[in-house]
Amino acid sequence: LNLAMKEVVIAGYIKTNPVTGTKPYKRLKPKVTILSKEKIKVLLKAASENNWYLEILLGLFCGLRKGEILGLKFSDFDFDKRTVYISRQIVSDPLIKKGSESKIDEYGLIERDPKTPNSFRRLRVPDVIFEELEKRKRLVDFNKEKYSDQYEDKGYISCQKNGKLHSMTALNTALTKICSQNSLPHITVRGLRHMYATI
Repeated sequence: LNLAMKEVVIAGYIKTNPVTGTKPYKRLKPKVTILSKEKIKVLLKAASENNWYLEILLGLFCGLRKGEILGLKFSDFDFDKRTVYISRQIVSDPLIKKGSESKIDEYGLIERDPKTPNSFRRLRVPDVIFEELEKRKRLVDFNKEKYSDQYEDKGYISCQKNGKLHSMTALNTALTKICSQNSLPHITVRGLRHMYATI
């Protein structure tokens, strides 16, 4: 409810979030799987043969949230200083069906500021990520030429062949598939972030 009301405040329907003044119920924290060093090596080897390798590296070695990874643009990286600046995230934007009062027709994707003020940050980036970033740039440039006018160029490092954003579930779906094919426990992008903190 708190998250929903935050969205209502952001959308401008109300001025303040009424839920912040209430006492929250205790809830169980979701279980997050942390892989051993050996299993991380298996994950990285499998991911290196996958289209999502760069995104997985960003989660594991920079601790980025899923929306932050999807919101990264090539211009956010400083190749000289070997850093990345986090200044946006991609989030779902429920589109209400016309004529219906509250039925969600579909979910669009929009850019928004990071989750909290402290989430604006500059991070050091390992060389392996810059190597993969250069490969991704070559792929994106190839796709721009191939799709020409049909390419939607917004500068994202993580996009479909036509430049459009991936869905919010695509990265976790890819991770699930990699884990399943390599006999690894199920992990999510949130799990990669926790592993980054552990490392």
